[in-house]
Amino acid sequence: MATDFMQAGVPLLRIGNITPGLITMEGCNYVAPEKAERQWRQFRLKLGDIVISASASTGMVRNVSKTICES
Repeated sequence: MATDFMQAGVPLLRIGNITPGLITMEGCNYVAPEKAERQWRQFRLKLGDIVISASASTGMVRNVSKTICES
């Protein structure tokens, strides 16, 4: 929910973060670390994961890079 978003915290990717050639952190949302652990833990990205969208289609699929995992 938009009410959960903060200016800093654990990054939460949006469909717009998947761009041709890479996943960008620009414009991502953030949630409190406690909320991320409690509510979003199953979606935590790991190096080598493949990112797709279940709610919208961009026609793009991306692998998670080391840069994303370190964010």
